[in-house]
Amino acid sequence: MSSSSWAVELTGERFDIDDLRRLLRLPFDPWIEDIAAGAEPKPHIRHSGWDQLAIASDVVADAQRIVSRINGAARLLHSDYRPVGVSNVVRFHADGRRDFIMPAITGHFSVSLGRVRFRMDGVAGEGGVANECKPSILQNWIELSERNDLVSELFIHLERMNDWFDVYKSIEILERFSGDKRRVKKMTALDGREWDRVRQTANSFRHAPGKCAAPQNPPSLEESIAFVRSCAQLVLGESQ
Repeated sequence: MSSSSWAVELTGERFDIDDLRRLLRLPFDPWIEDIAAGAEPKPHIRHSGWDQLAIASDVVADAQRIVSRINGAARLLHSDYRPVGVSNVVRFHADGRRDFIMPAITGHFSVSLGRVRFRMDGVAGEGGVANECKPSILQNWIELSERNDLVSELFIHLERMNDWFDVYKSIEILERFSGDKRRVKKMTALDGREWDRVRQTANSFRHAPGKCAAPQNPPSLEESIAFVRSCAQLVLGESQ
């Protein structure tokens, strides 16, 4: 172990954290570890890159950055995923001591009832599940976002996608990431005509009325969000 290492507590609904725990495992970055902090163990996110950091505020800032990407990427795997946030920090010293630090930040926390999510075990790529030999699809996407600014920006829009602006920005980013919007439309599993319909609708509704015409039969916002997520999975899958 280095002179110090760090962990940041995750906040959010247990339903979503349980799925992240299965997807984010050692020996790949980032991973989730349950750490005793009081009466019972709590989920914490860890990253080997934090071993080089000296102060808790820097760890929190980078944890927020990584968690934002996780939230965006996880919405590609589960449409009902609710974002998680970060909270307290744990610092591990080489001699075994632990410091528990409470930074002045606000985490995300939400409660809902009635959600049901199918879970399965398998290798990476089967439901995104990780095994001991390969990083999960979620860890692959996070690693890709570290190398590609377009993917990082895409996950930001996917995390907060609830309006036409983020729908259109995601479409633009996917086109740029692919190198040519015509190339996206030619992907075998992607409906090129639906791509144009969603794109035109988003472009129309993100502007003031009358500036850009909508198609005759525009899709709903919910339909468009679902379509963009499925397209993002296809485009990112082509890059792996």
